[in-house]
Amino acid sequence: MIDIKPLLDFAQARTTPQQVTITAPGVEPFPAYVTGDGKLASVASLVDEQRLTPRRRKGEIRLSDVWSFVELVNRDARPGSVIFASDRESPSLTAVLNYHGEHGADPAFCDDRIVYPFPLSDEWKTWTRSSKRSMGQQEFAEFIEANAFDVGGPAEAGATAATWAERGGVRFAGPAEMMGVSKGLSVRVEESVQNHVRLESGEVRMEWSTEHKGHDGQAIKVPAAFHLLIPILHGGAQYSIPARLRYRAANAKVTWFYELHKPEFFLRDAVREVVERVGGAKDAGGCGLPIYMGTPPG
Repeated sequence: MIDIKPLLDFAQARTTPQQVTITAPGVEPFPAYVTGDGKLASVASLVDEQRLTPRRRKGEIRLSDVWSFVELVNRDARPGSVIFASDRESPSLTAVLNYHGEHGADPAFCDDRIVYPFPLSDEWKTWTRSSKRSMGQQEFAEFIEANAFDVGGPAEAGATAATWAERGGVRFAGPAEMMGVSKGLSVRVEESVQNHVRLESGEVRMEWSTEHKGHDGQAIKVPAAFHLLIPILHGGAQYSIPARLRYRAANAKVTWFYELHKPEFFLRDAVREVVERVGGAKDAGGCGLPIYMGTPPG
């Protein structure tokens, strides 16, 4: 009779998983097992599922209020925490609570974060979205009418806008004048432009045909520039942003557009004003953490 027990013992040893504990420098010991075919598999994820508390903090919290951002960062910051600020098209503040130590020491995962995306105002989004976009006469008239009260009065122009107008040799139209232009253009949608002359003031005098019933084809004086007086950030301070009013005439028809003057610089100023306050000392209402202009590690 053949004794097959040694064969069964050998087969069982080859197929029964063997529990082991893995240790390595810089790594907490974690459980694993060796399969019958010699492969190593971790069971750390199964153990983590049963933990009453996580092994470490990680994740991203997104806030909708800048002072909530400051309060939460002050609550959870630790030695080495930093803030990254972006002042580009989609501005934001990102606090990386578990950031690397200085001079390459104490590398960290950088995955415990608090984020504040700056909320852009509706007015800012409306005007920047349509800047440089050609519009037909009716569309342009309706756009100006709907948003005329975002236009500042000439005397309300900020220092940057006033300097821009002075150097460009133009004057700013106010909201009432822009509304008048809108109405004048609206009633002449079906008319043809007979003549357009640029005046010394930078304004344009347009003369129209009398094809439209009920109007006499009188000239319209179109201003060369205006300035917006709007908040850039939701709930933020108002900024005076200059804009040129432009047109293209072809085949007796006119298309219109306006061009904001370097809106990215005004956005940068609005963001950096908030960044400066957030980066102030705690007793002054800030976080007291280093702030770097840029994006955190991916």
